Amino acid sequence: MIGAGALSFWDVLPQIAGDALQVEVMTPHQSHYYQGKAEPRSGGSSSPHDSGQPNPIHFLTVPPGSRFTFHVQCDLPFLARLAPALAEGGQWQALLQAAFAHAFAWLGFGAKTAVGYGAMREDEAAAERREQARADREREAAAAAEEERKKGLSAEDRAWEEAQPVIAAFRAEFEKARKHAFNPGGPFNQARQAFVKTALAWTELRSRAAAAETLAATATKEWGRPSNKERWAELQAVIATLKGPP
Repeated sequence: MIGAGALSFWDVLPQIAGDALQVEVMTPHQSHYYQGKAEPRSGGSSSPHDSGQPNPIHFLTVPPGSRFTFHVQCDLPFLARLAPALAEGGQWQALLQAAFAHAFAWLGFGAKTAVGYGAMREDEAAAERREQARADREREAAAAAEEERKKGLSAEDRAWEEAQPVIAAFRAEFEKARKHAFNPGGPFNQARQAFVKTALAWTELRSRAAAAETLAATATKEWGRPSNKERWAELQAVIATLKGPP
């Protein structure tokens, strides 16, 4: 007895273009020879010859422009036991997609592919929608996993993590601005004022200390220090406040 494999291929039902099948004809010659029968018109000879009676056969075909959707289901627990490497990271999907791509390009699907039947091409728009849906699922799964991870964090650790992108964004503003001469009233000063306001509202000590370090590093004598003594004193006071208890 042969057991089932890891992949299950569902039946493929066509979306028939024009809602009607087409009738085509094939006309086998020398059927008497292939069937082992004598042809009366040839004097009872059963050898192949051109005087045999052609036998037209009508059959139904799926018209061009019809669409097919292939569904393949994987038994992941079984595949993990059979071939663990293929079960990890969707490797089985990559191999399956490669097999379908080869069939689309070179083999065709179904019977009589040697005479042109079963030739298909992938619907690029459908492939893009499928890829987008896959990306959306992965993004949603990652967001859910991240939310679950955050639930296990303490309030302090959560506040520390939430502060990191704010600090990184301000540092990025600094790196961009210092490519030019410092302008005390320019956009960077406005960004610094906004960062100061945000950092002073934090209560988590590591975040406040990191903000103080960032402000000190972005207001050096070479670049970024306010030219006005009062402004510079205010900034130093903010840095000292952030370094100490909130």
